[in-house]
Amino acid sequence: MRLDAASVCDALVEQLTAGASVAAGMAAIIAKCRLLLPSADWDAFASLPYGGDAGRLEAWARAEIGRLPKPPMGGLWFGLVEIGSHSSQAKNALYLAGSSGPSDRWMDNIDLRPVDNTYAPLQSLTSLPTSSQKTPGGIESEASWALPLAFAALAVRSALPNLAKAHGLPTVAIPVAVGFDSGDLLQLGRLGPTGFEVAFLW
Repeated sequence: MRLDAASVCDALVEQLTAGASVAAGMAAIIAKCRLLLPSADWDAFASLPYGGDAGRLEAWARAEIGRLPKPPMGGLWFGLVEIGSHSSQAKNALYLAGSSGPSDRWMDNIDLRPVDNTYAPLQSLTSLPTSSQKTPGGIESEASWALPLAFAALAVRSALPNLAKAHGLPTVAIPVAVGFDSGDLLQLGRLGPTGFEVAFLW
């Protein structure tokens, strides 16, 4: 049995649109996943420190933006990847990069990376299952896309209004997206010197 991806995505956009806190948004997403795919295994993910990690993400993102190369920037990307040489050691990780492409085609060229760029120090994200960690009859394969994406979107969305004047951003509004390097993504809106404008787009 699999999660209905459209229903999970709709629930995520609903939480993002409502401006839910990261902790409240994740509680709603986990409740939706449990409803769609009943299992007691979802409970293990309900007590992770999502709220505390939101503040850590903002501080990390501000530092990473300041270390981006300075060519004209067409967009800002928060990318989810799996790190670790063996499936048993695999962890989810979030990195930040920019695009030097024009804003209407920026996703085609994510080429601006901070020198010695780091992954966000997020305990909750690294505690969520990865796509390579599966058990027979378990929910890991479904949780590995729904929960990391939901957490990253909620945490980045929470941080964006406070990053509007971060050193290193261009003087014009640019699109911001979050998602897997090799899968689903969500455009969150546009970030500029006057603030963050919400515009969710799958």
